[in-house]
Amino acid sequence: MNAIETGEFEIGDDSLSAADRLFQRLPDAQPWCVRIGTGPVHRLGFHAPAEA
Repeated sequence: MNAIETGEFEIGDDSLSAADRLFQRLPDAQPWCVRIGTGPVHRLGFHAPAEA
């Protein structure tokens, strides 16, 4: 989790806990999530489940 304007950041197991810690320090933060590793942080849009 990175605050765009300040460069302040938090690292966590999930984006919600990292954002909570960031907002505790910087109440007006504009967070930006970046995942370290594989796969996206979040996916937008509809994804149909695989058929059995």
